[in-house]
Amino acid sequence: MTAVLSRASRSIRMGIRNHDHEVLLANIFCAEAYYQNLFTLSQLDKYSPENLDEQIKKVSQQVLEKQAYICAHPLERTD
Repeated sequence: MTAVLSRASRSIRMGIRNHDHEVLLANIFCAEAYYQNLFTLSQLDKYSPENLDEQIKKVSQQVLEKQAYICAHPLERTD
């Protein structure tokens, strides 16, 4: 992000042609990076609803216990 902002700032200062387009690209990049970072940080929150660690741990323990994929085939009948 620093490199993007630095380049856009330099383009403005030097009066480079189409610097407004470069600033627009920098704004888009920084906004996307901001939202991606927010999402990533929310994943780190242990009690976040987006965090699936406990469910993944439960599935992996069940697979390890049975030493196999434990879901039944969708066409298998339970009589």
